[in-house]
Amino acid sequence: MNVLHIIPSISLHYGGPSKAVVELCAALQQLGVNTTIATTNAAGEYDLAVPLGRKVDVNRVSVYYFPRQFFRKPVMSLPLINWLKYNVTHYDILHIHGVFSIPASAAAVWARRSSTPYVIRPCGTLSEWSLSKKPALKKLHLALVGRGNLNGAAALHATSEG
Repeated sequence: MNVLHIIPSISLHYGGPSKAVVELCAALQQLGVNTTIATTNAAGEYDLAVPLGRKVDVNRVSVYYFPRQFFRKPVMSLPLINWLKYNVTHYDILHIHGVFSIPASAAAVWARRSSTPYVIRPCGTLSEWSLSKKPALKKLHLALVGRGNLNGAAALHATSEG
């Protein structure tokens, strides 16, 4: 099985979800699952000094980094979105980390258009506390693509009841 993980960044600057995805992929590979991560080079106010647009090894996990563009937050990468458009069909399933990020949203849209199943890991973004931060933007996102992305997911990967 080939699984593509999509997350805005795997820089430790962003904390738990970024660290967990690399560890999750390493554990899955030990079980015989082929995993790949598609992400950006975002690291807070800085960009990671990594090769862009080609496969690199991070702790024995294949990672494709794409350049962050335009602004620091939210993380945006047209090359990543374009790569997803043409590559989601090469994977059996997508594991999307986050709900409100541009890469996560684009991955879900491309997956649905290509009938590729996907799992969404909200990473706490659907909690009451998180939804109360920038509520107008999140309501707009949910109305435009977020609700469709959530409803189209084969499953949600939650690590807590909240």
